[in-house]
Order: sequence, then structure tokens, then C-alpha cells
Amino acid sequence: MFSKLIELFLLSGGLYGLDQLLPGITIPGPLYYFIIGGAILLVLFEIIKPILGFITFPLNFITFGLFSSVLMVLIVYGIARTSGLILFDSNGILWLFAIILGFYSVIVSETF
Repeated sequence: MFSKLIELFLLSGGLYGLDQLLPGITIPGPLYYFIIGGAILLVLFEIIKPILGFITFPLNFITFGLFSSVLMVLIVYGIARTSGLILFDSNGILWLFAIILGFYSVIVSETF
């Protein structure tokens, strides 16, 4: 339980860092929006991503794992469209944000 709380704050910090580093991303609102976004990401990474990974295993196998980046983009795009917490200037920024966030989330989840 405590490790998930640490993971939540690290994902929230990752969202804040990407918001500051990448010029085409805007997370409007106060600081607690990052914590809400981190909580949404944590739930989706823990529940939805394994299910989607199991369903899309054949595509992932054929593309040597490259389809997992498409899954990350779909998850981030779903968060951006449904919650309105993340605004993107272009689809290229969306792909870059999702890939960096995917690598970061793997590092965080494997560490904790």
C-alpha cells in the first residue's frame, strides 16, 4: 500500500516534469491536478494496461513489442479526452509524451 502511494507521487512528479520540459503540453489548473492525473495513470497502468496487453499480445509479438507504444498513446489519449487534464498542441507531442511517460512508468513500477 505504501509503495503504491510512493508510485502515485512519482507519477505525479513525472507529469509535472513533462509539463515543464515539453513545450506543447499544458496541464491547466492547480498543483493537485497533477496528483489526480497521477492517480488516474496509476489505476490505468495497474488495471487496464495488462488487460489490453493480453488482448493485443499477437500484435505485440508480430511487431517485436513496438505495439506497446501504441497502447501507451491510446491510454494517454483516453485520459486527455475524457478528463481534460492534459492538453496537447499536436499529435507528435502526444506520441512523445506517451513514450517518455511509458518509459518513466516502467522505471517507477519496477522500482517500487
